[in-house]
Amino acid sequence: MEMKKEYFIEQNGKKEGAFTLNELKQRDIYDDALVWKAGWDGWKNVLSVEELSGFVIILPPPTPEEKVKKIKKEKLNNTISNTPLKLLKIVGVILITLTLTAFFGAMSNMSGGVTLGIWGYFIFGIWGFGIYLIIKIVRR
Repeated sequence: MEMKKEYFIEQNGKKEGAFTLNELKQRDIYDDALVWKAGWDGWKNVLSVEELSGFVIILPPPTPEEKVKKIKKEKLNNTISNTPLKLLKIVGVILITLTLTAFFGAMSNMSGGVTLGIWGYFIFGIWGFGIYLIIKIVRR
C-alpha cells in the first residue's frame, strides 16, 4: 500500500514537501522544524507531532560564545535601527536653537538696540540644550 504524500516541513528557512510519513522519518529533522499536513489548523513544531516522536534530532543549546555573539548582534541591530531617530532629534534641536539665536540676534540689530554679542548667543545655546534635555527626559 502506497502512503500518501501529505507532509510538508519547514527547516532552516526552507519549506519542502510533500513527503510520505516514511520519507519524512528518513530525513534529518531538527527540534526547531515545523511540520504541516492537510487537515491541521496550522504548522506544528515537530516535537508536538506524535507520529514523528523518536525521529527528531535535539539540537544542543548555544555555547557561551554563541550567546555573547547573539547579544552583541542584537545590540548592534538596536543601535543601528534607533540611530536615525536619535540623530534626527539632535539635528532638530540644533536647528531650532540656531534659528532662534539668529532670529533674536537679527531683531535686536534691526531695532537699533544693543546686539546680543557673544554672551547672548552663548545663553541661547544653553537654552536650546536645556530644551533638548527636557525633551529627552520627558520621552523616557
